Amino acid sequence: MSGLPAHVVRADAPLMPALARTRLGVTIATHGVVDYLAFTIVPLISVLEGHLNLTPGQGATLLALGSFSGGIVQPFVALFSDRFDTRLLGVLGLVLASLCIGAIGYIDSYTQLILIQILATAGIGAFHPVAAAAVGEIASKRRSLGIACFFLAGMCGAALGNAISPRWVEFMGRGDPARGLRSLVWMVIPGLLAASALLWAIRSSNHKHPDAHKHHAALDPAQRQARWLAVGILYITNVLRFVVNMMMLMLVARWAESLAMNLAGAEQLTQAIRTRASTINGLMQAMMVVGMGAGGISAGIVLKSHHEKLALMLAPISGGLGITAFSMADQIANAIHHPQLTMLIAGIAAILAGIGFGGIIPTTIALAQKLLPHRTSLASSLMMGGGWVIAASGPLLAEKLRATMGLTNAMLVTAALLTLSGVLAIGLSSRVLHESATDAPRT
Repeated sequence: MSGLPAHVVRADAPLMPALARTRLGVTIATHGVVDYLAFTIVPLISVLEGHLNLTPGQGATLLALGSFSGGIVQPFVALFSDRFDTRLLGVLGLVLASLCIGAIGYIDSYTQLILIQILATAGIGAFHPVAAAAVGEIASKRRSLGIACFFLAGMCGAALGNAISPRWVEFMGRGDPARGLRSLVWMVIPGLLAASALLWAIRSSNHKHPDAHKHHAALDPAQRQARWLAVGILYITNVLRFVVNMMMLMLVARWAESLAMNLAGAEQLTQAIRTRASTINGLMQAMMVVGMGAGGISAGIVLKSHHEKLALMLAPISGGLGITAFSMADQIANAIHHPQLTMLIAGIAAILAGIGFGGIIPTTIALAQKLLPHRTSLASSLMMGGGWVIAASGPLLAEKLRATMGLTNAMLVTAALLTLSGVLAIGLSSRVLHESATDAPRT
């Protein structure tokens, strides 16, 4: 048993073998492909609403179903993976997501779009606990940094998906949204290639240390109870952050529509304005993802075990301020007599918001894996999929708030929810977090 925190590597510790580094790198890279696919529909929501004559409520329901489907599948995949020590479901999930995203342009009804969304996000959800657990196991003593890099790769993929997808559809469509949407079929090729690489990278990786069950059973019952309580608090705070994330996906899309109409001097959404709104939306979504990725990798590199609780408290509070600033971006720009700075102010605020609701997610995953070393896939799924199930309410709640109290006030409520998650983190036991970092079984 080592007395060093999990993020510290002994000077005499052997370097990770070259093959293990390659497997780790491949697994991390595939997360970028998966999250690119995950953020293909989001920036195109306005285009899809116009293409299929959907209402704003149907658009919100589509995003909500994606969150629910991607979340509900994760605990079951995790339990199966931990029980049979298999990684196959994660690979199959990536294959399914690739095929479904590629089929978006070939559907002609809302029912078919819902089916595509459910299957695609279920596949994306199946990937996450399997790959995250494999990264934690391969990274071993560098678990926190490995998870942070895994998270960062996903955020890079998500940012690219948000930024590129609407432009790809616009360019390939050349004025015809239907043709542009059909061109998404090209996404199948990189998806299948990534699935093949993932299969090679994680097929020989255990999901947990072989002595993890014995180690956990040897703990005092009070210690085990305290660890599960800490995981429960991490879960609740993550739920709030994921709800905020999903609310912002919807609210930013509506903000982009409003801005596009103002720029065009129009009072109604035309297909051309929707296309422009999708580009603005994609950029702002990408800025939030940049914040998530920057916060995640910074936390993995900088945070030490006795600073993790402080980060879990302060990051969401800062993110709440970011969302507040985003909701008032145009007012701030007008107040300083530079209305052309609205996009810049909103972009900076979006980055801060992303740090608040997403930048500390890899920290919670690594903490949960250390708290429950005998159930690493389950721990990962609770921190990710378990939160996304409840977060499915986010788009619907956001749309309801927008309709009843206006866009700005809806964002202020969202900011308050994010701040609350930081306040709840006060309940985490610093002693339990430190103990889990210092006495986990070592590879």
